[in-house]
Amino acid sequence: MTVEERLIKNNRIREQGRLTREKRKSQVCRVYRVKIDISHINEAQKIHLKMLFVEAKWLYNDALTFMNEHDINDYDMTVQHVQGLDKDRQPVIHELQYLGSQMKQSVIQGIKHSLKGLAVLKKHNHTVGSL
Repeated sequence: MTVEERLIKNNRIREQGRLTREKRKSQVCRVYRVKIDISHINEAQKIHLKMLFVEAKWLYNDALTFMNEHDINDYDMTVQHVQGLDKDRQPVIHELQYLGSQMKQSVIQGIKHSLKGLAVLKKHNHTVGSL
């Protein structure tokens, strides 16, 4: 690739980036919480929803265990396997098949928000108690 071709390519990439940034300025991020009428979904969808909940719980517990020795910000959100305990409290490795990356990020973000909330409450209680 010649210098001139490289410059043309870089300008094209730069222009696409500019167009993307302009487009995103007018976009609005929204989150919708919905309720599901379970009588209108099939068995495979019921299983999928149940497993999403179970895997989110596994991930949440794995992240809490990780926090015993590390900072939550160091938690690897790309994990495909998490460790849990079975009914006899024996370690078991669970594979995350249903939980997507955004959902994993949301679970970890929820832990971070909970920690911040607890810190504020703790600080507030110490302030009130010292009066």
